[in-house]
Amino acid sequence: MSLRDSVITCLAYLLRTRLSSRLLRAFCRTPVFVITTNPGAFLGNQLTIFAHVIASARDTGRDIWGASFFPYARCFESTNRDMLARFPARHSLFRSQALRVFLYYYVFARLVRVLLLRPDPPLADLGVITDYEGRQSLDSEHFVNQVTGKRLVLIEGYFFRTSVASLTAHSSVIKAYFRPLQRHEAKAEAVVRQARAKGEVLVGVHLRQFDTVIDHTPHPLYKYQHVEHMSGAMRQTVELLAGKRVVFLLSSNKKIDPSRFTGLLITEGTGHMIEDLHALSLCDYILASTYSTFSRWASFYGNVPLYQMETPGSRFSLQDFRVQVPGYYDPSDESSPIHV
Repeated sequence: MSLRDSVITCLAYLLRTRLSSRLLRAFCRTPVFVITTNPGAFLGNQLTIFAHVIASARDTGRDIWGASFFPYARCFESTNRDMLARFPARHSLFRSQALRVFLYYYVFARLVRVLLLRPDPPLADLGVITDYEGRQSLDSEHFVNQVTGKRLVLIEGYFFRTSVASLTAHSSVIKAYFRPLQRHEAKAEAVVRQARAKGEVLVGVHLRQFDTVIDHTPHPLYKYQHVEHMSGAMRQTVELLAGKRVVFLLSSNKKIDPSRFTGLLITEGTGHMIEDLHALSLCDYILASTYSTFSRWASFYGNVPLYQMETPGSRFSLQDFRVQVPGYYDPSDESSPIHV
């Protein structure tokens, strides 16, 4: 047996001792979900999974430790002062980003590994549920049976979804929890205020350009449009809002060339992802160049109608702009096989 296997076996044994059970019950007086989604997931993805777990936790009387939210925890009012990004919000005695990273990689991620490699005998108070074999419905009888009686359940993965009805019912609490830090809010609001001074209608444009992280594995949802195609969609939006002075607030993951939008009233965000996200949520409409949890979160957070451009040159109407629910490709159809 290798040293690695010996360590895993030893940790698996320790987790099954009476002392571990007592400590777990002492630390988790209220049952807890721990989110261990890959921290490399983009901001929109992290917000999406967290939001769905919050809705489920409120329905089932659990707390949450958002362990994998550490890359963004410093940017939100509820998580900035807490080492574990807990829900309901709490404050830790001290703050350290290094400790947040340590807790994720050297405590929770390793705990997931041990439980998956040494699942037997099952633990009464501790468990891990993954999406490795497919999407997990947080409302399903199967999921509820898996977590019943357990003090701490590790949510490993991204594709965990509650119903649209549940997410909507808890939306005000979710939005309050993910309020950006005041300084980020102020900068986003200043950008929006300056943009609105130029016209009557403000349309946020999320121009997500070529992404090396996912573009090497094409997916039908990710149809990245060229700037030229987006400028065409923007001109069509001006036609739809004829008689009104339309201003476009551009945000992108890469540098934007203003010369591509000749004849259009444009302005840009600060370039900070939290501030750009919040600025989009303050617009009247959002125009997106592809499917993105980023723009869909902005639509949800600010109740802003969004239109996702799919085919260059396609015609659309104002009725095609719809407020979105994060995590669902089509929030009006929960039976849809695409839940992202």
